[in-house]
Amino acid sequence: MSSMAHLTIETGVRPVTEVKEEVEAALQAADDDQKSRYPEVYEHHGNVAATRGYRPKDLSGVDVPRVIWTTFNDTVDAGAGNLHERIGDRFIQVENVESPYQEGRYGGYVGDFFRINYGIVPRYGYEETPNVGQTSRPGCEDWHSILSTGDESPPMPPEELGAWLDGYPPDGLDLETIRALLDYDPYYRVAGHLFASQARTWVTGDSAESLFDQLDEPDDAERARIVRAAWACGTDDTDQYKELLAALGTVDERTKALIAPKLWDPAPLTDDEPPAPSLLTALLDLVDDPVPELRVGAIMGASMVLGHLQKDAIGGKIEADVAFDGVVKPFYEALRELMSDSDIRVRERAVTITDEFVPVTDETIPEFTAANILRPITRNRLDFQDRWAFARAVAEAAAESSSETPDRGIVLAGAFDGEPNAVPTLVEYAYDERGPYYERVRHELARFADDLPDAALGALEPAVRAVEAGTETTADVKLLQALASEAPDRVAPAEPRLETIRDGADEDDKRDAADRTLEQLRGGAV
Repeated sequence: MSSMAHLTIETGVRPVTEVKEEVEAALQAADDDQKSRYPEVYEHHGNVAATRGYRPKDLSGVDVPRVIWTTFNDTVDAGAGNLHERIGDRFIQVENVESPYQEGRYGGYVGDFFRINYGIVPRYGYEETPNVGQTSRPGCEDWHSILSTGDESPPMPPEELGAWLDGYPPDGLDLETIRALLDYDPYYRVAGHLFASQARTWVTGDSAESLFDQLDEPDDAERARIVRAAWACGTDDTDQYKELLAALGTVDERTKALIAPKLWDPAPLTDDEPPAPSLLTALLDLVDDPVPELRVGAIMGASMVLGHLQKDAIGGKIEADVAFDGVVKPFYEALRELMSDSDIRVRERAVTITDEFVPVTDETIPEFTAANILRPITRNRLDFQDRWAFARAVAEAAAESSSETPDRGIVLAGAFDGEPNAVPTLVEYAYDERGPYYERVRHELARFADDLPDAALGALEPAVRAVEAGTETTADVKLLQALASEAPDRVAPAEPRLETIRDGADEDDKRDAADRTLEQLRGGAV
């Protein structure tokens, strides 16, 4: 077992080279076990990153606004990230996120959490972080800076707040003090993170509960204050959480964006008992919100709820009909709509959700819990047309994404469950349109032809034309092989080209398939 830790330092308005030099000097002077090892410091997606066992406190003398500390364990293929914001002359942890599944590539979940909610791409894991997509909000590129700097005087100077928090829990804290800090955008995260676990003990229970009773406050500004405080108090009660979600949809844009990260891992979720399907529905109600960060948070939270329902239904904790009736189709439809969202970050994250797991059977229960859209227990509750519409959206969005994405043809293949009436749709996509990842669809048709040749004959002429034209894939030749004995006269026009493939193709599978097809056409033994 081994692990890797990194620091990602947001440079703010300062030049990267200048910050890099100061980070190197600070880490070399750090009074810890690593000081004898020259720190590895480098530019990373517009910011600065450092590898080895350093912590944000080692950078307290460097004038930068935020630092992300990430860890990754290659035994479980997962990790975590902590965001630290500068308050006065010190860094305070304000956010923590952990992988809900095995990350694989570079840490899509942890990376996207910070990229979308904070505009920072953290260094993570063993591999260099690839081009993961856009960090800024289209049309408002300085949005994250706006939330971090504020446009009003702070209720308490940063130096005073930082020193005050050193006495945690601070003396004289009451609900109104909490709310004053929560009302100031740059302090919301530090106040919420430090106070969330203690708010109900520092103030009377009646006062804390009264926040939830006031969520329908008619005055917009006062309701926003109540919503901020209520989310900081938090709740793991499903009914109260749904009330918080409904209220969140009614407040101002800044409040929504500040709270949006909390939706990625809904508080009511637990391994002890299945979640209420209505929790998924309540989250989906926010996927049309005007605030893009909230749209992402809502679909991520819904994905987590669906993942728990999948795991618990497979494990026998909840009946499948109870878990999925009325929620599966809306989830897939919402995710499909987000793949054509106006904000590229939303589109990128929607596509990435389809890559969170490799395909598994219902009997394979992962250690980590998040939705796997390819699980038969939910996928098969959609008819072919719904599965296909979803798969096309995935393929098209992945093809236009600026991030490095794996082959999404697997989702197209997963939409086809051997329905003969689906063959014309697949043929049109794979041969006429030649849409994104069409080769994988041809592969599925060839596999289907091998199992049910009569039902696959509708794909024969297009495959023959592809072979004749010299634009064939290996799957086309295999399809001809599978159907040669069923319709030799229809395969025969491709014979000259099949000879060329047999004698000169680079791929062994392709040459073998051509050879076997020719043997069948000529009456030889296969």
